[in-house]
Amino acid sequence: MIEASQLYKSFDGRPAVQGVSFQVPEGGRLMLLGTSGSGKTTTLRMLNRLIDPDAGHVRFQGKDTTSFRPEILRRQMGYVMQQYGLFPIIPSRKT
Repeated sequence: MIEASQLYKSFDGRPAVQGVSFQVPEGGRLMLLGTSGSGKTTTLRMLNRLIDPDAGHVRFQGKDTTSFRPEILRRQMGYVMQQYGLFPIIPSRKT
């Protein structure tokens, strides 16, 4: 299970993520959808310790992620970053 609780991260004093909390059960999936700049990538980067939250915590398999060596944590957790081609844009057909 992955549990995020009250995650907060700011850059240069500007909040990027505020009060994000969720649980993903073992074998489950989570999709973050939002506009550019809404904190999706920052949230994902906090889950696997590419960056550390300024406040809040992340737990993985019942343990705080800070108790894992980052490379070991990342080998046990996968995610897909946003890509332009992930959801291709289909041009509308004119009739």
